[in-house]
Amino acid sequence: MEFSSPTLKKETETSLLSKAHRQIIVDAAVKEGANKEWADKLEKRRLQTLMY
Repeated sequence: MEFSSPTLKKETETSLLSKAHRQIIVDAAVKEGANKEWADKLEKRRLQTLMY
């Protein structure tokens, strides 16, 4: 991933490393129509963060 600023990169990394932030992101994605399997994978700790 390329970021337009170091601040944006840090915020993204912090969000993805936080369990609570990942849950919020997955819940919002599923609500908007993403595959519900994401929520199951997150719950079972099988959802990988996409860092780089």
